[in-house]
Amino acid sequence: MTMLRKWVARLTLVAVSACTLAACTVVNTQVDAYSAIPADLSPRTVYIAPGPAMNGNTLAFQQNAAHLGGLLLGKGFTPVTSPGAARLLASFSYDIDAGRRVTTQYSVPEHGIVGYRHIRLENGKTRREPVFGVIGYSLETRTVTVYGRTLLLDMTDRQTGRPVFHALAVSEDTCTSLAIVIPIMLKGVLADFPAARSGGTTRSSDQSC
Repeated sequence: MTMLRKWVARLTLVAVSACTLAACTVVNTQVDAYSAIPADLSPRTVYIAPGPAMNGNTLAFQQNAAHLGGLLLGKGFTPVTSPGAARLLASFSYDIDAGRRVTTQYSVPEHGIVGYRHIRLENGKTRREPVFGVIGYSLETRTVTVYGRTLLLDMTDRQTGRPVFHALAVSEDTCTSLAIVIPIMLKGVLADFPAARSGGTTRSSDQSC
């Protein structure tokens, strides 16, 4: 996760600026997606199933799977309720770790008198006034719990039995609400679908974590 942390740190300032004056959640996601989906694939139907160790009976998974289905539909791939009616069989799973404590330092400016200026009065005399500014900085520390999230999406062509799409997405920050984070990560994963994608993506939700 070292490279991810460096990448997230570079994007933090830009990401936060996108949420100024509004309550929202920004997620920086690193995506590696590989695709061998033919351009002329037909029919473009997808059956979404829970991946290994994923409980497909939970309301949380069903809602996230429905969100995935909506994104696929927007890309021209129709979700179906039976694997026998699907050309592509999708395995979808996600997870969040137990978190880790992270302590960072930041500078706080200290203000005081940095000099004086002389003001000439009407009677010819002068008056000395202090000029205020930054006279130094103090270091403050902040400790938060950072959680890592992983999302996997694999697709197999039911006619050939061959894998045609594989995506791994990872993100980390202080948000523990998968109901907010997973839909955001899915948008990054499917940004170029059905084409491959590799790299970072920054997306937001109007929901506050």
